[in-house]
Amino acid sequence: MQISRPAKRMLSVLITGGAVFGATALVSSPPASAQYWDQSMKSDDGDPGAVIRFKEHGDVVQVCDIEKDDWAAYGTVVWFNSSGERKHYNLRAGGFGSCYQKDADNYNLPEHKSISFRICLQNKQGLDYCDYAKWTNNG
Repeated sequence: MQISRPAKRMLSVLITGGAVFGATALVSSPPASAQYWDQSMKSDDGDPGAVIRFKEHGDVVQVCDIEKDDWAAYGTVVWFNSSGERKHYNLRAGGFGSCYQKDADNYNLPEHKSISFRICLQNKQGLDYCDYAKWTNNG
């Protein structure tokens, strides 16, 4: 099969343009919506379905349900204020791809102190898979 000269030129332009576009996509910066997290932890099950993330600057905590199933993600953050009083809050996200987030507008975590984080995956019958960590807020 013979290809005409104009068709060859068009094919060459398309191949070159595709290669340039592909190379540009590989070296481009990440989208503006991408966030940097100082800490993250997944639920403690064989196929983790929940994640908790913490960003020190701004005291941002996010809980996400990362699997499409009948399980929901929930997290707890616990700390002690300057007078030794125990403080905490809960975050819950249900449904694949859904996240729930709190930031400094909702609370202010203590600086340079250990804070307890828990992430759990729970089904409708109340079965949990949880993981725990203590992270320091240096932000």
